[in-house]
Amino acid sequence: MKELFITLNNIDDDELNNNRDKIKTLTENNNAFNLRVSTLEKKIDKKDDEIEELKEENRSLKHSFEHLKDKFVNLIKLIKNRIFSKKETREKYMDFSRSLYTHGVIDDKEVFSIKDNYDYCKNNDNGKEKDNFEIEI
Repeated sequence: MKELFITLNNIDDDELNNNRDKIKTLTENNNAFNLRVSTLEKKIDKKDDEIEELKEENRSLKHSFEHLKDKFVNLIKLIKNRIFSKKETREKYMDFSRSLYTHGVIDDKEVFSIKDNYDYCKNNDNGKEKDNFEIEI
C-alpha cells in the first residue's frame, strides 16, 4: 500500500509539473494574444480616425465642387443673357464663348446651347425691327 501511495505521489507530482508547464505556456500565449489584440485595437482606432478625416475632407470637397458648379452654371447663364441683350455686345460674348470652348473650359453641350441662343437672337433681331408699329389710341 505504501508503494502504491508513493507511485501515486510520483504520478501526481509529474502530472502536476506537466500541468504547471502547460498553464505557464498557455498564460504566456494568452498574454501574447492580449498584447496582439491591444495593438490591433490601437490600429483600428487610428484607422477610424483616418476614415473620419477622409470623410470630412470628402464633404469639404463636395461642398467646394457644388460651389464651383453653381458658379459655372451662373457664368453660362450670364453669357446666354448677354447674348439675348444688346445686339452690339452679342458678338463679343459669342467670341468669348468660343474661346472658352477652344480652351476646354466648356464642352459641346454648353457651347451648342449658347450657339442656339445666339442664332435665335440673331434670327429674331430682324423681326424686332419690323415689328415696331405705332398704336394709336
